[in-house]
Amino acid sequence: MSIIAYGEGKRIRLTFCIDKKVGLRITESPLSNAKVVADLAGQYRITATVVESLLLDRWLAGFGEHIKGIKEL
Repeated sequence: MSIIAYGEGKRIRLTFCIDKKVGLRITESPLSNAKVVADLAGQYRITATVVESLLLDRWLAGFGEHIKGIKEL
């Protein structure tokens, strides 16, 4: 179970793009029960329902320049 998707708090639907070389582990991990991965040229587009939290913010920031277009749907 991922601590990003589970826990208490407001659940949000989030999408972002991440470089393939960095994002592969996200495609293989249980980020969310409601995770969709689109394979694009050189990157993945991830859409998932997660808990809005400081932990989520820090997790996303940890990918630095490899993550782009973070949006709440």
